[in-house]
Amino acid sequence: MAVEHGQQHGQPVAVQADGEAARGRAAGMKLSKLTRTMTLAIDDRWAVETPDAAIDDAPNEAWLELWEHRGNDARVAEMTAAPATYLRLGDHAIGRIAYFGGWGVLTDVEVARAARGRGLGRDVTNALIAHAARAGVRYLALQVEQTNNIAVALYESLGFTEHHRYGYL
Repeated sequence: MAVEHGQQHGQPVAVQADGEAARGRAAGMKLSKLTRTMTLAIDDRWAVETPDAAIDDAPNEAWLELWEHRGNDARVAEMTAAPATYLRLGDHAIGRIAYFGGWGVLTDVEVARAARGRGLGRDVTNALIAHAARAGVRYLALQVEQTNNIAVALYESLGFTEHHRYGYL
C-alpha cells in the first residue's frame, strides 16, 4: 500500500493509493458503506457560548438514551476508550468530540427521529464547533455516509469540505 503525504487547503493530507481496492473490484468485490471524511478549519470566531448545551466528559444516562447504539455495551466501551466531550441539547440531539493535537473529531451527531427537520442537527453541530474552538482546536474532521444527503448538505453549509472518500470491500 502506497501512501502519499502533502497538503490540501492548508491541511495535512495522506492519500492511500487504491491498488488494493482496484484488485478487490477486479475480483468481483463491491464497495459498500461509502463514506466521506470532511474537514473544517476553525478559529476564535466560532468560540461562542452555548448555554443550552449540556456538556460532560462521559456519556450520562440522558445522552445514552438518545444514542443510536444504546444498550450495546461493546460500543459504549469502544466510544469511551478515548477522552472526549459529550454534548446534549435538550432531549432531542447529541454529539461527541474527541481531541488530539489541535484536531477535533466529531462523531455520534444524532437527532431523535421525532425531532428531525427542526434545525437541531445544525444546532448540535454548531455547539460542538463552538466547544472545540473554546478548547483551542483549530481543525475539525468528521465522517458521514455518502448517502446521508441531509447531513452532507448541513456540513457543507457550515463550511466543511470533503477531504477524501473511502468504502469497504
